Amino acid sequence: MRRPLLYLSLLIPLCLHAQSSPPAAVLEGNVVNAATNTPLTHARVKLAREAESIYAKVDADGHFTLTNLAPGFYQFSVESPGYLRSPSIGVDLRDQPSNPRRAAGRITGNSPAAPATKFTKSTDADGAIRGTVSAALTPQAVIAGKVTDPYGLPIVSCTIELLTKPSGQPGALPASPGSNMTRQASVQTDDRGEFRISGLAEGTYWLVANKGNGAIAQTWESSHRITYFPAATSLDNAKPLSLRAGETVDADVQIVRTAGVRIAGKLILPPGALESAVQVPEAMPRTFLFTNIALVPVGNALMNSNGPFVTGSETFEFKDVLPGKYTLTALTRDAASDRTGINQKPLAGLTREIEVGRQDMLAFDLALEPLRDVAGEVAFGEGCKAAPLEIRAASFNPVAGGHAKATSGADGKFVLTGLIAGSFQVSASWVESPGATLHVTSIRLGDRDVQANGLDAPYSGKEPLRIAVECSNNGRRQ
Repeated sequence: MRRPLLYLSLLIPLCLHAQSSPPAAVLEGNVVNAATNTPLTHARVKLAREAESIYAKVDADGHFTLTNLAPGFYQFSVESPGYLRSPSIGVDLRDQPSNPRRAAGRITGNSPAAPATKFTKSTDADGAIRGTVSAALTPQAVIAGKVTDPYGLPIVSCTIELLTKPSGQPGALPASPGSNMTRQASVQTDDRGEFRISGLAEGTYWLVANKGNGAIAQTWESSHRITYFPAATSLDNAKPLSLRAGETVDADVQIVRTAGVRIAGKLILPPGALESAVQVPEAMPRTFLFTNIALVPVGNALMNSNGPFVTGSETFEFKDVLPGKYTLTALTRDAASDRTGINQKPLAGLTREIEVGRQDMLAFDLALEPLRDVAGEVAFGEGCKAAPLEIRAASFNPVAGGHAKATSGADGKFVLTGLIAGSFQVSASWVESPGATLHVTSIRLGDRDVQANGLDAPYSGKEPLRIAVECSNNGRRQ
């Protein structure tokens, strides 16, 4: 009589343990072609939580089922060759009412126009949590083509850049100041001069064959030009490519060859530059002064605009410059201050916009200006407690990249030091809490919108650099 009672006493804890375990969760769903609403048979789904990822392939009907899942909150996405990746959404597989805000999750993906992935949740009769997903993938668009030189020979390792107008698409890189375009993609031609850009959403694009960096630039003759599809030397004359979902568009480009004009003149340095030149025994003070001058097309969104670049001592000369608007940047250094060339002393500079016509521009003298600091002040919004800000100005131009910085005082005033010649992007952040939220509403220098057009240095005006900020959720409101 005691042995059956013993077995029963052993089984009771096991039953209680089984009843206390949470039921497993199940996620199932269907994946279809957004254009035809037919099942996708080569799709792969991904369910991720923390460092764990679970994958599954859909069946012949585009259906999938993931069983024995631990209840929890997951990120769901699906992809298939030849289709745009679906946005990632949050799926709540917990035994409790879903938080609508968290259930939506953080949506990511490469196309804001992608069909929304739908998710619903229910509970089976046995208590299992069942999630159901309905996803539709959009066929990708493709641009393919070949790049040849003016002789019809393929150009190898030519950089192909794809531009589009700003649309808030993730992955679209910001263009340069003043440009109304963004870079959507960049590829290089293969050994046959061919290229292919895939994974594109429906939309309008502009394609350009660029010289790129490195040895490939040496294969371009001086009269060969950066060429926009199909045969234009500027974005204004380029032909846009309109892509539909699932469409492949051919876009062959033959590099344009055209002669430009000459721009030449004298370099006129300010008296202060000559006085600060390092004296070299048995040499004239100007012997070791040299000036780098570059022309960059205005509003250019290319990674490498390949604008003309020259170096002069007392005079300069550009050859084969195409008509158009350019930003001219010049910087004079004293080579005698550092024979290695790493830290040569900057003495004077110039940044200005010029317009080049179809006639040579001779006697185009450049009067360089002394380099100087720029004073400014920060204005804090209503209810925002003033605190020190770090002000940064960064420049990446052909003659000299660099940066300047300053810290605002209790009165909000600061002085940017270390500015050389070029167009600078200005930013601001908290000194004490660099990661805290800071909303810069405007940066202006006189009538110039510095956020949109950058800060051109050297600056000869007297207006201060004015930065207006708002702050919230950072503990600085009074």
